[in-house]
Amino acid sequence: MYGSLISAKSRPVSIYTVSNNIKNKISGIYDSNLPERESAILKSMIIGDKSEVDGSVKKLYKLAGIYHILVVSGLHISIIIMLLNALLSRFMSLRSAGLISIAVIVVYCFFTGWGVSAIRAAVMASVVIAGNIIFRQNDLITSASLAGVALIIYEPLY
Repeated sequence: MYGSLISAKSRPVSIYTVSNNIKNKISGIYDSNLPERESAILKSMIIGDKSEVDGSVKKLYKLAGIYHILVVSGLHISIIIMLLNALLSRFMSLRSAGLISIAVIVVYCFFTGWGVSAIRAAVMASVVIAGNIIFRQNDLITSASLAGVALIIYEPLY
C-alpha cells in the first residue's frame, strides 16, 4: 500500500576503493582535457596506469632510452621528495618534514600500484631522509643496497 522499504546495506569503505576512486577521477580529468595519446602517457607517468599507452609509443620511449619516464620510478619519487621537503622545511622542523615526506611517498607508492622501481626509490629516499633526521651523512650506495636486499627478501624473483 505504501510501497516497500528498500534496505541498503552499506559496505565498509576500504583504502583500495578510495585509491581507485581517486585514480578514476584523475584519469577522467586527463581523458576529458587531453587527446587520447597524451592522456595515456600522462596517466602512465602520474598514476602508474600503463594500460592505455600504445605499444608503438612504448617502443619509441625504449629506443630513445627514456622508458623510465613512463613508469613511476626514482625520477618521480625524487621530484616529489625534493618539492615536498623544500616546501615543508620552511614551515616545520626537519624531523617533521622528513616524517611527512616518508608517509607521502609510501601513500604514493600504494596509489601507483607498488611498482618495483617505485619501492626501490621509496626505500632509498626513506633511508636518506631518516639519515638526515638523525644527522647522519647520506650514503646512496648503502641506501641502494638496503633497498635491493629488502626487495630480494620480500620477493626473490624480482
